[in-house]
Amino acid sequence: MRGLIACWATRYSIKSCCTSAANDGGWGAVIHACSTFQLAVNDSKLDSVNAPEMMIVVTQLSAGEFLDSAEFRKRAGITRQALRKAVASRRMFYLEAGGIRANPAFCLADSLERSQVETGTKLLGDLSGGSKWLFFTTVKGSLAKPDSGRARTPVQALVDGDFEKVKRTATGYAER
Repeated sequence: MRGLIACWATRYSIKSCCTSAANDGGWGAVIHACSTFQLAVNDSKLDSVNAPEMMIVVTQLSAGEFLDSAEFRKRAGITRQALRKAVASRRMFYLEAGGIRANPAFCLADSLERSQVETGTKLLGDLSGGSKWLFFTTVKGSLAKPDSGRARTPVQALVDGDFEKVKRTATGYAER
């Protein structure tokens, strides 16, 4: 991310929140303790935003798991209008917090067929971007590999070629 990023969460910086999460055993305590915080980019304060989604966006952008819209479009080789159309038709999604729109980098992975990710995303319907991201990145027993019984994320299942299983799982997830 460009510029200065400063986060406040009831006297905690994002660094101390992340450290606290690691030491205390999970994000739940951090999300509870840090109900809202502000993000300052290039020294301009933005409104308070949803803390859990903001923490995801900031940490995943810095880890390279999300790309800002401009970088996502550049790597995907699409225009702003094409991305807007794909989001409107529910084939792509983003997380937004504090005015930052971030698209998941896994959508552009060489090991995945983008059309399969788009189909899975569309099956998730009107769920929020955060819920869609959690769907694709959370291990699910229903996607266990038959030979090993090892549970996988939908992204891992797509890499392994289990598109039909991912579609069924996405449909069930959306209906909850």
